[in-house]
Amino acid sequence: MALSITPPSLRCSYARTDTTSRSRAADRPGYLRTGKRNVNIAFNKEVQKSLSWRSKGTATRARVTMMPVGVPSVLYENDFLDIWDVLNKERIVFIGDEIDEEISNKLVATLLYLDGLDSSTDLFFFINCHGGDVSSSLAIYDTMQFLKSSVVTRCIGYAYDIPAFILAAGKRGSRAALPHTRIILRSPVGEADGKVDDVLNETKELTKIRDHLYNELAKHTGQPVEKIFQDLTEGKGFNTQEAIEYGLIDRIARPRRLSNTIHQQEKTAPGLG
Repeated sequence: MALSITPPSLRCSYARTDTTSRSRAADRPGYLRTGKRNVNIAFNKEVQKSLSWRSKGTATRARVTMMPVGVPSVLYENDFLDIWDVLNKERIVFIGDEIDEEISNKLVATLLYLDGLDSSTDLFFFINCHGGDVSSSLAIYDTMQFLKSSVVTRCIGYAYDIPAFILAAGKRGSRAALPHTRIILRSPVGEADGKVDDVLNETKELTKIRDHLYNELAKHTGQPVEKIFQDLTEGKGFNTQEAIEYGLIDRIARPRRLSNTIHQQEKTAPGLG
């Protein structure tokens, strides 16, 4: 009987109060019926704001693009510099594109500047290139011979045609290539058109360049000139071990973390055939 005495109006009043508070919370923008703030609304507003044109104020569809592969900036001596500038400061120069006049001039200027800063320290030439203009490449070669600093050559990836000649022209005993490097040498390629006399003159000039390259290559590799003429008439490819035997490089560059056991096995590791 005591339970029936409890006025039902209390329960009704409590229910009305709860319903009223929830309805008021629901009427407020950005809030849920429970009275808690709806964070999704604020988030969606920011997204729509970022997708809208500032001039028109109308939302546009998001454009999905690939992550750009740019040139990273790294911290070097309390300043952020382009990664290539940092490597140059460490006396490391890359040939990664087909050699033309522009690339040749940039490389020559870099070599001369670094040699002027310190001629007692080696320069490192990293090569990953598939060819280029013979005259522009010879400008790089002549600069390497002119410098007081020794130029240590490294091949990563491949060196086809004239870049392979530059690879062989590095400091004797320090020329190296990574295990899966491919090296290809062949006769210089030229193009000539027009009158017969023009074609003949171009052929004579190209023949002089070929003879000069083969004689210089014989000096750097220790191979007889006759053998080089015979081997390179139709082109010749080398893996790293074959390049060592031919005199194009001196050793295979292995990661320092490898054990001495693996280093001993490199003599029998043929690399790519």
